[in-house]
Amino acid sequence: MLVKSKPRIYSPDWRITTEFIRECFEKEGYKLLTSHYQNCNQKLDFICPNNHHHFTKWSLWQQGRRCYFCSGGAKKTIDEVRFSFEHEGYKLLSEKYINAHLKLNFLCTRNHRHFISWNSWQQGRRCRVCKYLDHGEKVRKSRGITIPLKLRRFFLSQNKERDYSLNRQKKREKIKKDASILAYFRIQYQFHIYQKIRKEFKSFGYFLLSNSYQSSKQKLRYICPNKHIHSVSWSNWQRGQRCPFCNELIRRNNIFEKIKIAFRNENCILLSTEYLGVYHKLDYICLNNHEHSISWNDWQTGYRCLYCKTEAMKDEGNPRFGNGRLIEGPRNPNWRGGVSGESYCSIWKDNEYKEFIEDRDRFKFCWNPQCSGRTENRRRVKHHIDYNKKNCDPMNIITICNSCNSIANFNREYWEKFYSDLNRERFRKAA
Repeated sequence: MLVKSKPRIYSPDWRITTEFIRECFEKEGYKLLTSHYQNCNQKLDFICPNNHHHFTKWSLWQQGRRCYFCSGGAKKTIDEVRFSFEHEGYKLLSEKYINAHLKLNFLCTRNHRHFISWNSWQQGRRCRVCKYLDHGEKVRKSRGITIPLKLRRFFLSQNKERDYSLNRQKKREKIKKDASILAYFRIQYQFHIYQKIRKEFKSFGYFLLSNSYQSSKQKLRYICPNKHIHSVSWSNWQRGQRCPFCNELIRRNNIFEKIKIAFRNENCILLSTEYLGVYHKLDYICLNNHEHSISWNDWQTGYRCLYCKTEAMKDEGNPRFGNGRLIEGPRNPNWRGGVSGESYCSIWKDNEYKEFIEDRDRFKFCWNPQCSGRTENRRRVKHHIDYNKKNCDPMNIITICNSCNSIANFNREYWEKFYSDLNRERFRKAA
């Protein structure tokens, strides 16, 4: 939201004069004390309508700033600070006030000695001890926790006004005594909560193994009704957390019931008796009596029986016929008349000839310049350039990797010309 600023005050002439500024001050009841004006950053002394003597700049006056004391921004005195504390029943102990960040000692309405800055006091902060006590009482009431009477009396006795005139030795003795008393009642209070926790666990069929209670974040070991050993904090128990193993079993049982319904809706017989996760294989019998296994993740994705899919791919009436690698024989688009079953030429059985080719092409792993260059899980093979097994001429054979050999089975005319030119160029340079 845009806030409209006060309109600028301009002089009728091109230059601002002292007389013009004096007229502007007198219009609002201010009296200008400065006799000569130099520029907009010069400090101008004045007296406001409430007789406060202060100064300002002409640039700040144009922005709407006026008397600092009338706006309430002046520095407070110790009497004004003390009056503010006493107005709320507090007793100010500090005798000096320097600025809004200085810590001021005080006694609250419950006689707790503490300190606070004037800045924090203006923001609404008060005694921190009272805040913690009130918050603890509110939490105990919401959870139905009762403090023993002796411990309550001890806390009330701590709220009495302390004698700060005691010497240091007496203070130490008093602190030790208070600490021992507080430790005793703390143990009593923890035992009281421990008995309550044991009853709470027993009501749900749990057996508590821990022998003590220290705080709400302490891990309490237990045995659940299904004999699982685990631990949980008292705060998490109150939020509703129970045995994670039992919760996981309940979750898996619920999912397994959904799986049964999903298989039954597609007329499949589920053979598995348990569900261990989305990647766990589930055995089943499909509509065509094929026994197979599938994970729940794949079933939800849309996968079904692989055997049924294979039979459907072999059917010529299927719109996807010819797109899969499962089609064999003349119906496959890559059929070459059964040449893969033919034998090689007689010299191909000679190991010395193969060693000659290997020795000739030993300088590179793969002679295809377009090869990716990766050699992991690859092997070298001897490729017939014209795809004729009977032609074992050295000019017709080149050593490449098995990946490039597989790629050469497609678009054969291109690769035949490519490798022929490559071999011809190699041997021409060698000659």
